[in-house]
Parts: sequence; C-alpha cells; structure tokens
Amino acid sequence: MAVERIFVTGVSGSGKTTLARQIGELTGLPVHDLDYVAREGGGRGKETADAQRVTEVNRILESGRWVAEGVHLGWTQPLLEAADTVVWLDHVSFRRSGGRVLRRFVTGALAEARMRRGRERFLRFGDYARRLRELLVSLPDTRTFPEQDLTKQLEGIRANVVRCRSQADIERFLKSLQPA
Repeated sequence: MAVERIFVTGVSGSGKTTLARQIGELTGLPVHDLDYVAREGGGRGKETADAQRVTEVNRILESGRWVAEGVHLGWTQPLLEAADTVVWLDHVSFRRSGGRVLRRFVTGALAEARMRRGRERFLRFGDYARRLRELLVSLPDTRTFPEQDLTKQLEGIRANVVRCRSQADIERFLKSLQPA
C-alpha cells in the first residue's frame, strides 16, 4: 500500500503514538504528535492559540508526506480530509487504556525524580501535586472519547478509514505498509 499521509486516532492510551512511530519507521514518513500542536510542550500544557494551530496544521499539510497522530477533533479536519488513510484504534477497553495512561504518568514521574539530586529527589511536593492533577484530568479522558463526533467527521472519507478493533487488525495494517 503506497500511502504518504496517515492520520492515527483513538482513545487516550490506545497506542496512537506507538503505532505512529512504527508507521514512520516502516515508511520513512515524518511523524507529528498533535498534542504538541494543541498544547505548549504537549500533554497538559497551556493550550495554543487557534491561529498557531492553523499555521502548524498547514505546515504539516504543505510537507506533503506525514503521519499525524492525536485524539483532537475540529481543527484537525484538514488533516483528516487530506489523509490517504485514517487509522482508528478502537481495540482497547476503557480499563486497559486507563491502565496505560496511569503507567505513562508513573514512568514519567519516576524519570523526573531520577533527574533530581539529594533531598530534592524526594521533597518535590509541587511536582507530585502537578503530576497528580495531570493524572486526575487524563484518566477520565479514556472514558469520554468522542466516538460520535469522530464518526461524523469521518462520514465523507469513510473509504479511507481503517478501523482497528484488535491487535491483529493493527498488525495487518502494518504488514500492508511493508514493501512487496
């Protein structure tokens, strides 16, 4: 399958970033994490201005070849419409995606702690509180995926959508990207 523009979407913790990186490695396409377009520094950073998002989306589109991954709807519509393929990861239960989000935050907090020295490594109450707030905001996101909104946005491009409802579906998709 010769594709040059792929959009990967799905619930938080479904494996969008991992799949996008795998696609990038297989195809040589540059990968764009849309969390960094939506928020300064990605994650739960300050939201970027609409004009900045439009500029960044246009930059991705103008590059001609890309993999974009994210759960964002609305301002990503030009990317969805330009994509040769939209991969919808719909194979992970809410419980499992919540576990993945929890693990992501714990490993991030541990990595942050390892960078500190001495007492500062343990007396980081502000960091602990920030991480806990991020986690408490992110976990409900795994249960509130806007499936109806996504389905509506994909109506006109349904022929380009690959809905992965199992790990086997993902593996088949990746195999389809490999040269014959």
